[in-house]
Amino acid sequence: MRHINTPIMLFTFCVLVFASLANARPIAQSDPEDILRSWVEVINAGDATQYEPFIREHFAPRLIEAYPMSDHVGMFEEIRSDYGTLTLHSIRTQTDDRIAGLIHTEQDQWLLVTLYVDPESGKLRGVGLDDGVDSPDVMDAPKATDLDSWSQSIQAYASGRAEKDQFSGTLLMQLDGQEVTQGVWGEASKRYHVPNNLDTKFNLGSMNKMFTAVCIAQLVQAGKLSYEDLVGKHLPDYPNSEVREKVTIHHLLSHTSGMGSHFTPEFIESAKDRYRDFHTYVDLFADTELAFEPGERFSYSNAGFFVMGLIIEALSDETYYEYVRTNLTGPAGMTNTDCYDLDLPVPNLATGYTQQQFDEPEREDHADWMDALGSWRANTLMHSVKGGPAGGGYSTVRDLGLFAKALTDGTLINAKQLKILTTPSMPVEPGGDGSTRGYGYGFGCGTLANGTAYFGHSGGFPGINSVLHIYPERNGFATAMSNYDGGASPIVSHAERVMPEQK
Repeated sequence: MRHINTPIMLFTFCVLVFASLANARPIAQSDPEDILRSWVEVINAGDATQYEPFIREHFAPRLIEAYPMSDHVGMFEEIRSDYGTLTLHSIRTQTDDRIAGLIHTEQDQWLLVTLYVDPESGKLRGVGLDDGVDSPDVMDAPKATDLDSWSQSIQAYASGRAEKDQFSGTLLMQLDGQEVTQGVWGEASKRYHVPNNLDTKFNLGSMNKMFTAVCIAQLVQAGKLSYEDLVGKHLPDYPNSEVREKVTIHHLLSHTSGMGSHFTPEFIESAKDRYRDFHTYVDLFADTELAFEPGERFSYSNAGFFVMGLIIEALSDETYYEYVRTNLTGPAGMTNTDCYDLDLPVPNLATGYTQQQFDEPEREDHADWMDALGSWRANTLMHSVKGGPAGGGYSTVRDLGLFAKALTDGTLINAKQLKILTTPSMPVEPGGDGSTRGYGYGFGCGTLANGTAYFGHSGGFPGINSVLHIYPERNGFATAMSNYDGGASPIVSHAERVMPEQK
């Protein structure tokens, strides 16, 4: 995937879109397929001068107000720039208020676009755009009949992506109480041609949020904290009075606080070793006003999880890192999981490789011999020197399997707290394939297209993509980790798509 000019690239991302161009054919309010075809026409027209007036006319008012107009227009331009001319291949799912279409791009990619329509107004509430999907023949692969055929399908799929240089990493999957399959592909270091192995440490991205949420739940379980506590109760000196007086632990965990992110222009333009301790990130967002009243809506926030890291320290008299080691990774036996300082020689740690850039360099900046090395570049100068409560730590697929076990067998928190963390805190959104998706407290949660319940998290950044989904009703999990852009998510998605029925 080419880069999107935002501080962080998510493998699956949501954009706010529209219904039709002012001069396009009228849209039948009750016909989602007509809306989808008109959406394709809008992108293909590529006339930037029409974007703002079109957005003002066809976006639902609440979506218009959610972001600056420059962000709306910029997303239009990025979609057109990244994907070129779009061709609608087939309709995958259709209901009265949404439609999911498989779209082929000019760059020979496949997109699954889900349009969400307000049935009353006919205006679009939003669009889910997944650019990690496969070609139709792969998407329609038959379901596995048993665990052996499930393993074979996963192995063949991962190997195929690796052969196309789309996947470098590891996977480990368990179902119905059995370890079904594991595998390793690619290199931890392209510079030194060091192969990955099952104990290679990959960046977790945002998956550290699960760890932070579990630590908070432990403090609640111990009676030291309540989910309804205001931030100011435990951080009376926090520099933002709005956050102190309005934001609760519930708001922080559920991404409904109105806080933003540390991925600010200052961070992107700074030397990353300035942010070795996660406390230094707070200065990047502490003075920022809340984007909305806490509890009003969901808006993903890294900043909120940094604040929870401060609360964990205030209540435990330990550093965040010490608390996690003592109360989470230690009890779970996760010996290869931590927030490592990347300028230290950490054994068996993968370098991330990306084809994305925050800023495209001028062509004359590169010599011919550089081009001969290919399009991959190390992400070393892009992300944090050390991770923290919001993300950026490292782990292995084996350790994530141990985390899944410790989380579900009561080692880390009791069943009551686990249910609280993994129950959607806001209304769930149906997916285009019949699945449902929601967010609890630091955990994504929902059901697969086949009805299987899951919870877990993913993480993404240039050169980083990791996923863990836990299936409590099937006594199983699927995890994949990659040092490539978007390398892991398709592996888990395929495994879930072809998952066999329980015998």
